[in-house]
Amino acid sequence: MRAVIFILFLLVFFMTLRGIIKINLIVLLAPFAILTTLFFTGAAWHRYLCPFGVLFSLPAGVSRWRFHINPDRCLACGRCRRVCPAGAIATNESPGKSYRILPRYCLFCFACLEVCPRSSIELTAARPASSRENMTRNL
Repeated sequence: MRAVIFILFLLVFFMTLRGIIKINLIVLLAPFAILTTLFFTGAAWHRYLCPFGVLFSLPAGVSRWRFHINPDRCLACGRCRRVCPAGAIATNESPGKSYRILPRYCLFCFACLEVCPRSSIELTAARPASSRENMTRNL
């Protein structure tokens, strides 16, 4: 779904650039942007509709850098989850009441890092288990 929307965005962009579509791209996209803000949350916009959100999510599966929440320091206050524009922070399934960051949705905006009262969010270098598996999962 995300890849299809991104391809459609590129198609409209290049058609406008070449003169196939005679209307200004801003005029074309403004009503779409207004409607999506009325009917979708910010996280849905960043995950599925925003071309930059889609573009950033593709290499996220093979990136060496990941945000990690240390469960020993996490208070589970939920501040990080509330400020995340992409909804990339989920409740951990393990028995502790901490959170985890979903790399494929993370925009690396550092908003969660700035609001954490215990500095439990760290940027770590971690290699994914399988680059091919992670890349196909992000599509």
